[in-house]
Amino acid sequence: MFSEYWKEVAIVLAAAFAILGAIFDVKDERTERITVWGRVFFALTALSMIGGFYAQWEESSSNEQRSRQAQDQMVRLLERSETSLREISRLLQPIERPVVHLALRPDCTDDLYARFCASVRKAAREQVPSVDIKTVVNETVVFIDWTTWPQDQNPGSINILLFKDPQDAEEYLSHCMLVVCKTPDIAFRGLSLRVPNATHPNVTVTYDGEPEVIHVDVALGPQTPQLHGSRMVSVADIPGSTIVVWSWTKLFEKLALKELDIRTPRGQQIAVETWQEIQTQQGKAYWHLFSPVSANRP
Repeated sequence: MFSEYWKEVAIVLAAAFAILGAIFDVKDERTERITVWGRVFFALTALSMIGGFYAQWEESSSNEQRSRQAQDQMVRLLERSETSLREISRLLQPIERPVVHLALRPDCTDDLYARFCASVRKAAREQVPSVDIKTVVNETVVFIDWTTWPQDQNPGSINILLFKDPQDAEEYLSHCMLVVCKTPDIAFRGLSLRVPNATHPNVTVTYDGEPEVIHVDVALGPQTPQLHGSRMVSVADIPGSTIVVWSWTKLFEKLALKELDIRTPRGQQIAVETWQEIQTQQGKAYWHLFSPVSANRP
């Protein structure tokens, strides 16, 4: 409050002292020494100047403080707005009964899948007889002899787990598969890869001629996820998390996981095309760390 008026007061006082200095003699004409009134006017003028400088400094400090407070309030407002938008986004993107798509690549050099790969190769030749089989790319093969699929292989129990904290995923992979010591935030447990047949609507086989690549694309779902806690309840919580895929029956020893796709009924999609392989107590497992930016596509 002092600074709001003192600058004006200082100007008025300086003017008043100047006028008084003109009226009164501030210098003795005989001795040419400054009179008492001169000293008084000088002291009062100096005091008014000091007061003016102080008032200016206090006003600047007050303005700077108000500016910092306004900036802090704006930051808090933006943080609250961001939090509100994030919560709205979470509500609009729940993970509810999605369809899980797996792209699997059998090891055709292994006896387990050699007959099946030969069947796919034969069906591809019959399907496009006028084309060099080596030039075929991503050809969907229709008439496959599914009796060549390994009949004695346990369909397995596929587990898809998501961890909000990558450290939890690391600990889980290292020693928590058989002894529960780290609970995933989201879990799809016991997904079964049944033995396909010729009329199976959710299995697609594609063939590339050279280099020879056979993909078995399987759609599993809709699946009901198990949610543990509130850290991950929607697609918006996926960025920065880690996904882990493994099988109780060591299904992935001869059947490599290449791609995984989780599609929600609302149209959101979580897709993984690059994996890190790791050998665990339960055989081969796959994991992927999602980018903190965005992991979902509408």
